[in-house]
Amino acid sequence: MLAREATTLDLLSGGRLEFGIGAGWNKRDYQQLGMPYDTAKVRVDRMEEAVVLLKRLWTEDKVTHEGTHYRVRDAMVRPRPTQRPHPPLMIGGSGPRMLRIAAREAQIVALVPALDPLGVSTLRSLTMASVEKRLAILRRTPRFSELELNVIVFDAAVTDRARSLVDALTARLKSAITAVVESPFVLYGSRGSIVEDLLARRERLGISYIAVPGRAMRAFGPVIAALRGK
Repeated sequence: MLAREATTLDLLSGGRLEFGIGAGWNKRDYQQLGMPYDTAKVRVDRMEEAVVLLKRLWTEDKVTHEGTHYRVRDAMVRPRPTQRPHPPLMIGGSGPRMLRIAAREAQIVALVPALDPLGVSTLRSLTMASVEKRLAILRRTPRFSELELNVIVFDAAVTDRARSLVDALTARLKSAITAVVESPFVLYGSRGSIVEDLLARRERLGISYIAVPGRAMRAFGPVIAALRGK
């Protein structure tokens, strides 16, 4: 059903769909849907099997699959997606196994922070150094040159004023403030400084796909215009 729904969206959008998938980390989602929150290994195993099955459903006439988590017999997805062989896959992850799966199966790899047992991003995983370690894993994979690298920016604003984030973190983080504020997962500054930061991050990390929060999109319009062609 997921393959069919994605195909419908791809057709309705004229081939603009990017299909994002991960192992599922938010415990609240599972609680709300009445689903068990399995171990990380089971969730990653299930996602890996799902990705392979989805790609077969998008490209093969009939699919029969007997796996650990999914079983289908003579399944068909009609019509075919607009994008061939299938919509580009974005897989998000932070651990070595998730990154290797993403590098093997996806067209876009979303670099996401690691989570603590409560599902909260760990401060260490937000730093530039942590992201560079994850990129080192990706660079050792055969398809690295084919991958588009993405980060989803959690908080962003175009402003000439000192950002309140620093004030909010001061009491708790002290010496860690600078490392977090320079993180690829936050983006503050004037229009010119943000343009410079994004170009510098692309040069240093190879990240060219930045997703900003919805509330910041209008303010970032001029930033996008300034980056055009660079």
